[in-house]
Amino acid sequence: MADDEKIISTQELKKLIAGKKKYTLIDVRRVDELRYGMIPTAVHLALHELDEAIELSEEMFSKRYGFAKLSTTEKIIVYCRTGSRSGIACAYLKSKGYHVSNYAGSVQAWSRIDDNVKMYGS
Repeated sequence: MADDEKIISTQELKKLIAGKKKYTLIDVRRVDELRYGMIPTAVHLALHELDEAIELSEEMFSKRYGFAKLSTTEKIIVYCRTGSRSGIACAYLKSKGYHVSNYAGSVQAWSRIDDNVKMYGS
């Protein structure tokens, strides 16, 4: 984890979701991992697709991913299963000028408060 990485807690994320604040929550896990559930309001953009995805036009991005292309002015939060891949995604997006935070608790922490999200693996 980078020293300047912005970390968001489970409580902070719960407040954002409940308050219907403006943000984009991105699940960076692989497609096959989504069967264990996603955090409410999340959209999916796998870590291995990030580099190519941010180079797409707004139209192509929206068509491929089903949500608006990321903007450097919006609040972006990334998560994965345990926080490792989301840390990589966070650092990458930050290097490209995005305002991004890492929900490092990820699925592991969220699964403790939401029965629709299951922890898996070891």
